[in-house]
Amino acid sequence: MFCKYCGSNIEENAASCPNCSAPFVPYEQNTQIKTNPNDTISMWQYLGMFLLMMIPIASIVVYIIWAFNTNIGINKRNFAKAYLIYIVIAVCISIVVSILVTILIMPVVLSSIFRPGYYYPY
Repeated sequence: MFCKYCGSNIEENAASCPNCSAPFVPYEQNTQIKTNPNDTISMWQYLGMFLLMMIPIASIVVYIIWAFNTNIGINKRNFAKAYLIYIVIAVCISIVVSILVTILIMPVVLSSIFRPGYYYPY
């Protein structure tokens, strides 16, 4: 067995590590992660979260609260973080597209409107 603090070899019946004097606690190799059944999200909760996405400002506020609140289940926190990342990506893409439209299309529109010698009939 090995010490989890310094990595030195420890005899099985030792009470502490001979190298760093840390108390020896046996480490089980086949430990399983204990999950709380309250952390799982039901189908109705997912449906409610997707419906909440349809409310623009309120959904962003709620998802920010869910993403950084440690009292909320891990599934809901991860869902909220993914949604916020999605929102940031969508805003960045819309900014880039609007800049490209302004740069590429507006000169064509303005040049056709203000062409010399062209008059609009009244």
